[in-house]
Amino acid sequence: MKTHRELDHPAELRIQVSGDTVEHLFVNAAEALADILSPNRYANIASTEHIRVESVDRDAALVDLLNELLTRSHTERSVFIPGTVTLSSAQDKMMVEAVMRRYIVPAFEEDIKAVTSRDVNIARKDGVYQTSIKFDL
Repeated sequence: MKTHRELDHPAELRIQVSGDTVEHLFVNAAEALADILSPNRYANIASTEHIRVESVDRDAALVDLLNELLTRSHTERSVFIPGTVTLSSAQDKMMVEAVMRRYIVPAFEEDIKAVTSRDVNIARKDGVYQTSIKFDL
């Protein structure tokens, strides 16, 4: 089953992501970001890293995680693939903790500037969690 599909627009790239659980949706979204940035990522694994982000809600947590991965991708010339993603909430905050595999890449195929929160609305439909994500190019 393909976990995402591209929806075209000239200055942006839109995808739809799905997963059996919310955590699985986060994993698939991070993999989609890596696929878009550099499809040939599997050649050089560099490290395993722990990433944590805090947000106001589940939708914002997804956007914040993807923007954190995007920032790290650009500064470290790498892409990140999650091994595990854990969501928890406490005191009106949503926390995401992810164990990521970092892959060094020779170049990026797409120049993504940011992940926007405009279209993100994680919802369960027909037993599957899904949302649209918009990347500014």
